[in-house]
Amino acid sequence: MRIAGICDSSAAAIEVNLIPIQGGTAKSDLFQATNGKYADSLWITGGDYRLEVKTIMRYISSSNGATQIYGTSRTVERVGVGEVLLLWGHSFIAGDPSYDEPSSDPRVRTVEVLRNPSIPNEPGKLQDLDALPLVFQPITTSNIGPFGVHISLTGQWWKGTF
Repeated sequence: MRIAGICDSSAAAIEVNLIPIQGGTAKSDLFQATNGKYADSLWITGGDYRLEVKTIMRYISSSNGATQIYGTSRTVERVGVGEVLLLWGHSFIAGDPSYDEPSSDPRVRTVEVLRNPSIPNEPGKLQDLDALPLVFQPITTSNIGPFGVHISLTGQWWKGTF
């Protein structure tokens, strides 16, 4: 898994932790930070992980070794490794309500799509690259296909699924 980002330009290193949520094996490593950037790879097995990235600002030496002084940290709650994406069937992709069935497994996810309920045939924003990064969510019974429209009666913008 390739991990890259930006950090404080005075950071000494980046601590990366992958904590298994389902399947997989825990993995930790230190990445070098240079001029506020870091990039490296970890070899990991398939599964779902929580990714924690912590900036190490400096090390303090002591008789017990070195102690890290941390700066900012960021967490991505669910990162899937080894996933397979599969879409099939015209009626399914069109969002036919007879195919809507929620998933009981949290690893089964779909792209979250914003739609305007006042425009029933709006195709969604999947083609809008300005909407990146995509947000993923569990599959529910409300709009499994990217072009189907199952409108919420709340009168607010509705979040659908892909």
